[in-house]
Amino acid sequence: MSIPSQKTLSKTSKLSIQRGLSQTSTNKSRPGSLLSLGIHRGSVAFRIGKAGFKVPRYQNTYQLESTNPFSHNIVDKILKNIMTTKLTGVTYNPILCLQLCQDIAIQVKKQIYKADFSRYKYIVVISIIEKASQGVHESMGFLWDDQRDTYSKYVFENSQFYAIGIAAGVYYE
Repeated sequence: MSIPSQKTLSKTSKLSIQRGLSQTSTNKSRPGSLLSLGIHRGSVAFRIGKAGFKVPRYQNTYQLESTNPFSHNIVDKILKNIMTTKLTGVTYNPILCLQLCQDIAIQVKKQIYKADFSRYKYIVVISIIEKASQGVHESMGFLWDDQRDTYSKYVFENSQFYAIGIAAGVYYE
């Protein structure tokens, strides 16, 4: 496609071409960048706090260790308390057990959040298996930091089913 000669261009097209050329010559930033639009972007983003002050959104803490590390002893107690209270006297029903697994996992996660282990992400898995003379093998695979990451487990058993609860705390850097 060739550009038409200037004789065939209208006055408005000439003005738009001249404006486009003058803008690209004065603004040396990339086209489509914020500077080309005339918007200045600072290096630190702020939000307005409760008192009306500017609070930086992202600041480096340079913190390498957790102030409150994940304690498997505390999580063991949480798992045991919630699982025994929810599962005592329950008979096995596949539909009921699916909902129980979800409810128990949510409650365990809420209790772990209340313990406030800093800089950790939590994984909670609850499984209920019917006792029907079958074997059960469970395995989990993950990339693990031996010094910071840990897990807790609890097995509840009655005459009709097994319930296995696993809660893992993964250090978040």
